[in-house]
Amino acid sequence: MQSQLQHIIQQPDLLFFQFCERHFRVNKGVFHTIDCRLYELGFEKVKKRRYVMLQFLQHANESAAHSTKYIKFGHGNLNKTLDHFLMQHEQLQTRGHTDGKNSFRARHENIYST
Repeated sequence: MQSQLQHIIQQPDLLFFQFCERHFRVNKGVFHTIDCRLYELGFEKVKKRRYVMLQFLQHANESAAHSTKYIKFGHGNLNKTLDHFLMQHEQLQTRGHTDGKNSFRARHENIYST
């Protein structure tokens, strides 16, 4: 399983997207939004970002209704869902930061509390 995961993560962009499209029912817009958002949140290394993306898509796919061709998040909910997922899975946040001030949770505490 680990070697298969490494193979998927190492693929060129197009093949990685096609894998995500087939297995997680994600369209190009959602795929690119997730990728950019993870980069903005500090996942600068491609392999780590793809690993987190696969974890998020697995989570989203399990939660989504399977009545449509693609996963739908609703207007504005993709970033909110991704942020919530990252807060719930703080262990994915290991990006070389050594102090709590730079953690995702510390930077986004109560961002959606309104």
